[in-house]
Amino acid sequence: ANAYVAIGDVASDINLARQFAVTAVTQRAGFVKNDFEATLSANVIAGAFDNAANNRFGVIAGSNKGYNVFTGSSVGGSVSQCGKPAVKGTDADLAAKYVVTGSLELANANGCNRPL
Repeated sequence: ANAYVAIGDVASDINLARQFAVTAVTQRAGFVKNDFEATLSANVIAGAFDNAANNRFGVIAGSNKGYNVFTGSSVGGSVSQCGKPAVKGTDADLAAKYVVTGSLELANANGCNRPL
């Protein structure tokens, strides 16, 4: 899709590695040109955004056992920590809580849209 797409969620087999498929935007119109399959690690959820209009691609990931969210984009060129770490005992599902469409902004460096 030419939009944010969630990959996995905390309610569906999060403690197991899961297979997922990335499907290219119709007629190769997006950043991703060919469909491919990948594996999402156990305890991790992710999201991706294929912004065909601006030829940009971004990803976000976080774990329900970890404290940091990571983002990366074709604009920033790397994957790095994004924003403040989750707080143990306060943030349910820890970093996985912040793997949402609003935390990934492709206009920002590395796609990060969370406060430091």
